[in-house]
Amino acid sequence: MDESDLMAAFRYLASNPVKAKLVPKAADWSWSSTPAHLRRRDDGSVTVRPLLDCIDRFPDFLDTAADPERVAVLAKG
Repeated sequence: MDESDLMAAFRYLASNPVKAKLVPKAADWSWSSTPAHLRRRDDGSVTVRPLLDCIDRFPDFLDTAADPERVAVLAKG
């Protein structure tokens, strides 16, 4: 697994609660690290720096459409 696979996996996981219609936005899912990453602050469970060091604009990253082929591979497990 390389860095682009890790980014695809994170985007996939962050978007699942939205796709399942559990919340309107990924930031609203409190059992995710997404809110901490959007605030750019550790929250006691999440250390945000490793991921944010790889992503310039986290909100834009979340809004970027996932590659369907990568999503299919990730969904299979």
